[in-house]
Parts: sequence; structure tokens; C-alpha cells
Amino acid sequence: MSTSRTVTYGALLTTTFEQTDKVAHDIITDSMPGLFWFGKKNRVKAGGGERIRRNIAVRFNTDGGSFAAGDRITATDQNPVEPAFWEWAQYDKPTIFYEADALKNAGAPQILDLGKAKMNQSLNSLKEDLAVAFYGSGGDNKLTGLRAFADVNTLTTDTYGDLSRTTYADWRPFYKASAVGACYTTTVPTEQLLNAMRVAFITCSNKGSHGSPDFALTSIQGFDYLEQRTMAALRIYDAETGDMGFGGLKFKGMTVMADPHLNTTDGTCQGTSGETMYILNSKSWEWVTLTPDMNKGFKTRDPVDLEEQLGKRWDTYFIGQMICTDPRSNAVLQGITAVAAS
Repeated sequence: MSTSRTVTYGALLTTTFEQTDKVAHDIITDSMPGLFWFGKKNRVKAGGGERIRRNIAVRFNTDGGSFAAGDRITATDQNPVEPAFWEWAQYDKPTIFYEADALKNAGAPQILDLGKAKMNQSLNSLKEDLAVAFYGSGGDNKLTGLRAFADVNTLTTDTYGDLSRTTYADWRPFYKASAVGACYTTTVPTEQLLNAMRVAFITCSNKGSHGSPDFALTSIQGFDYLEQRTMAALRIYDAETGDMGFGGLKFKGMTVMADPHLNTTDGTCQGTSGETMYILNSKSWEWVTLTPDMNKGFKTRDPVDLEEQLGKRWDTYFIGQMICTDPRSNAVLQGITAVAAS
């Protein structure tokens, strides 16, 4: 019996792990607020090529304008459209199953139970990597996260999508100074956070090309500050996202969600103190996956034998990227404190 188990456990687990892509959707996609929202708004797109390319109108065309009858209207090739490029992000998590594991577990049900536990561990580990990278600085084949998109210390001089924000000022998201408190002329801290959100919302709605922002991401503490200011107005709660465990406060029609991976401890909040909030327009974002047959970018390959060991290895990997094609439709607020939210 033991010989049979060692011979067949590879095929048994491979058949089971063929469903991993769907499981990855549940474990990873539906537990990351930002990715959940991209999926909800149909912003998951299939892509290809060595790099992701989008043609971007990064400045205004100054040709034309008002004219009188008989005026000559000049038209020169100002080339206001530039190509933006993003590298693919790549992540991998292996699931190892030794022949000794099959020997120690009597029968197919026990083997499957152990195999599923190992795979779930791998998927949760992959989710943790992606959830932190969602707010990170990118580089080294990582997601071009929200800090790479809107680093308040460099967003007027850095590059995004290989386009210089020094050259193209319209390629920058909205932000205001170094802290939420700096968004106002008043010295009275009453409702500073709500005022900052209003300023950002109105600015993004008018300067962007995709209408108004429709969701915001903040830390648990930042969400708590906002909820304390609005808890008396129960109508502002978004039940659907609340049921997903993401919070779900409504502000000017957009849903505000809490994410524990945006925090000061892990360094994903911006600045030296206080909380961070990203006000985002999903129409300006894409979660791009490398091939159309990958379920939101996740795939588990067929097993390979371990080198110099008795066992097999299944790799679950992600190849994709998060990109924004209209930064002006988005905003970042930092330095949110209990005072700023009071």
C-alpha cells in the first residue's frame, strides 16, 4: 500500500492543484481591498509583450484655440502623446511534498488534506507578498506599488512608467505639502481630515480625465479616525465592502476601505508619522496579467522532481503589474493624526 501511495500521490495532488487558480482568487484577490476593487470595477486586463505599454497624453496640445473668421489655424507636430512603459512583476511560491509525507499519511484523503494545507500556506504567503508590495516602491521585479506611483518626497521629480514628472507636470497625482494639516488655511483643526478629502476629491474630479475618484484606501488607524468623525451618519456605510471585511465608509459617493497592510510598522505609510490615505479613480488603473488564461495573474505549473531529494515541487506564480494611466485622477494624503481627524 505504501508503494502505491508514493507512486500516485504526484498525480493525485496535481489533479487537485489544477483548481489552485480559483482558490488563489478567493485567498488573494478577495482579501486585498485594492485588488478586490479592481476586480469589482472590471479593471483586470490581459496583456503581453516584453513590457506593458500605454500611450499617454502627458501634456496639453497648445495648437488651435479661439479664432476669428478667416484666421489661419496653426498645426504643428507637438507630439503631446508619449509611450509609458512598466516592467512585469513576478512572484513565485513553491509547495513541496516529500514521498515521506505520503508514507506517513494513510490513504488518499489524508494525502489530499496535507497537500491542500501546504498549498493554502503557499497561497497565503504569496498574498502577503503582494499585499505589502501593493503599497511599496517597486523595483526588483516587484509590483509598482502606490508608493512608487505617489511618493510624496519625490513625485514632482521622479519617473513613473518611464516618464519624467519633472518634464511632465500633468503626470503627477494630487498631494498637498507634507501633511494633511497643511491642506488648510485655518489654524483650527476641526474636521481637517474631511476637508482634506474634499479638496483632493474635487481636484481629482476636475483635473483628471476619468470623472471622480470612486474608492480610497487607508490604514486601520486612518479608517478609525474617519469613522469617528462620521459614525453618527449610518447611511454612509457601504454594506458590500463592509461584509468583505474592508470597512466600507462612503464619502462623496466613493468607498473608503481599511487595509492592515498600509501601516507605519511595515513602512508602507508615507512620511515619518501619521497615517496615509490614497484617493483613487479605478478607471485610471489596470491590474494587467501576462496571459489571458491566467486567473488574475495566478498559475500553478505541473510538478517537477526535487533535486537530490525524494519528492515533488509545485510552483504557484504571479506575472502581472498594476499601472495608472491618469495620475491626476488620484491623490495621496499623509500625516493623518488624531488631531487632523478631530
